[in-house]
Amino acid sequence: MFGIQLSVIKSILDSSIDSLNKALAAIISLLTKSSWITDITSSSQVAPIIAAIKGIALTLCALFFLMDFFSKTMNLQWVKWENILMFFIKMVFAKILIDKAPDICEMIYSGFNSVINTAYSRIGTPQIIPDSWSLEQKYIAFGLSSDEASKLTGTTSLGIFDLTPLLINVKVNTMMMLYDIIMAICFVIVLGRFFELVVYTIIAPVPLATFCSDGLHDIGKGFLKSYVAVSIQALVLIIMFIAYTAITNEVAAVFNSSGSFFMFGGLINILALALGVMQSGNWAKRICGAI
Repeated sequence: MFGIQLSVIKSILDSSIDSLNKALAAIISLLTKSSWITDITSSSQVAPIIAAIKGIALTLCALFFLMDFFSKTMNLQWVKWENILMFFIKMVFAKILIDKAPDICEMIYSGFNSVINTAYSRIGTPQIIPDSWSLEQKYIAFGLSSDEASKLTGTTSLGIFDLTPLLINVKVNTMMMLYDIIMAICFVIVLGRFFELVVYTIIAPVPLATFCSDGLHDIGKGFLKSYVAVSIQALVLIIMFIAYTAITNEVAAVFNSSGSFFMFGGLINILALALGVMQSGNWAKRICGAI
């Protein structure tokens, strides 16, 4: 009876590991998608919104220009044709910047995305639990103890009253539920990054309009830093997934030597990954100096 039960558990566990790796592949596919911002901003629903925001930005730009111009002309020594010419050149530059703001944002995203795709193509597809590992290694990485993994792979025998199959079944189902929740959180964060990029791209003309004002141009610089940070967040996430795959086996060995504490080893690993995913936005902002 136990042999049949173990074979069923083994089948469920193998399916769960495969689902985890497919979920990670889907997340990375979303992170490396390159054309979706252009598709959204050029759609018939979004294009009128961008046009209206550009009108607002141009109005703000003219207001900032007049405020700066009046404040500087109060200083008679500043009123020279060279200064006035440079002032109007800055106004023209701001107008071009506002008109091309969504395109500039898309260029920033595409630039970082090309770097990410190049790195990803050379490294290969990371997996939560690599297919190249042995079954016992996979089960230990999932969260089973070495003894449980040995019994599940059939390398150790079971006693008549051995309750290991029941305990493994409870443990596997609990871990599966927690893994599903954590991967769902990862999907939500990645999709949230998409929404953030779309909003930044559509709203870009307004903060970039501040470049025509000497007193407000820091707002535009801060916006560009934030946009770069959100773009580079994908690289942070992919590095995190690759690092997770690289250290899982080492961490599993450490937990395995800790006895009963290892029953939480796989969960601790994936919780650490989930925490890193949730903090990836803040890490990217610190890298870009946007905080």
